[in-house]
Amino acid sequence: MSDLVSFPQDEMGMMLPTSLTDLSIGDFPNLEYLSIKAFQNLASLELLSVQNCPKLASFPKNLPPSLLALYINNCPLLKQSCQKNKGEEWSKIAHIPCVEIDMRSAFKPENDSEEDEMDSDEEDEMESDEEEMDTELGEEETDSDSEEEE
Repeated sequence: MSDLVSFPQDEMGMMLPTSLTDLSIGDFPNLEYLSIKAFQNLASLELLSVQNCPKLASFPKNLPPSLLALYINNCPLLKQSCQKNKGEEWSKIAHIPCVEIDMRSAFKPENDSEEDEMDSDEEDEMESDEEEMDTELGEEETDSDSEEEE
């Protein structure tokens, strides 16, 4: 079975049930493509999970519009071709509400630098607030010291 190049195998003429709602495809080291015929009638498919398929680089032309979630893990070629606004496959998956590639949302930038910047900005702001409080406390002590001297 690990020699499988297409899923389902085209030469077998196997059709997936139209009522299928969840489909997980995994651990096929030689899988190169998903059969167009098999996916064209999956009107109820809501979840598709693809994992450990290192040679898989694309999806069939028309993924079912019913698809609500797509999970891709350990599929480097698919990961590259599904990059937001850049990958060749992006137009096929952009309509899916939840797309995760290697456990990260495909809708967020690869390097969450904005989040990192926000975190460091928040930390800087907190440190600045703490310094201001220390300064204010220091001034109050100085003021009370000078009042006592008078």
